[in-house]
Amino acid sequence: MNKIEVLIPSWNSGKTLEKCITSILDTIPEPSIILIDNFSTDSTLQIAKKYSATVIQKECNLGEARVYGIETVKGEWFIFVDSDAYLHKDWFTEIMKWKNKFENAGIKLGAVAGENISIYEPCKSYTLANRSKLRYPYNPARFVQVSNALIKTSAAKGFNGRMPVFEDYMLGNYIKEKGYEIYVVKAFADHDYGKTWAEMAKHSRWGGAGMRLYQKKKPSPFKMLASVIYMPVFKSANRKFILYEIFVRWNRFIGYLCYNKYARLKRK
Repeated sequence: MNKIEVLIPSWNSGKTLEKCITSILDTIPEPSIILIDNFSTDSTLQIAKKYSATVIQKECNLGEARVYGIETVKGEWFIFVDSDAYLHKDWFTEIMKWKNKFENAGIKLGAVAGENISIYEPCKSYTLANRSKLRYPYNPARFVQVSNALIKTSAAKGFNGRMPVFEDYMLGNYIKEKGYEIYVVKAFADHDYGKTWAEMAKHSRWGGAGMRLYQKKKPSPFKMLASVIYMPVFKSANRKFILYEIFVRWNRFIGYLCYNKYARLKRK
């Protein structure tokens, strides 16, 4: 594969961007790093310049940043990495290994995605406990995160999901609706999210707003409220995390109710 374009949506990402870029350089041979930046006012642009990254500045939300990024790519494949994700050193090797396997098997491949694992507790242990039950690689039936993924350009071209939330899920589903397959493989990225309970609450509310805006079949608020307790207590796969699940579901419910407010939130 020739020099590959790596797209990073950014907005005041100075706290995490340098570690993100160095992780990319540590795993991907000769990447062409492109920031789609929403006019950052912190150290984001200085960090981009330090690593000779191309910067495209647009007044945009996350969905629009992905749309603009896809419009710029010229290669057959490109990579999306979120500015708060740090790729493991074997990330690219694993992604390419499975890409070649799928293509050699005659699969119409649209993307090979990795997993985001929070670096903070209790998010990290909760996610790892859930992921331990999965058999890799797997082909997701519904939502697909493409926040650290290798994507076929022809599969993504034409995407117009300009929503500020759930835009990565929308892109994944757009690719599948075009007849391409997406697989999630055992290629990991550390996600710099969940350091404080306030941050976890904001992120959960952001997700709840995305559910309200994106899901075609919307659950009623009463069902969502009931699930805050019912699902963790009676359906939890790991009872060790019941209180954490209640916390996440409660804040997701708030975001669902107040979606106009939380849909506008952007990760910093």
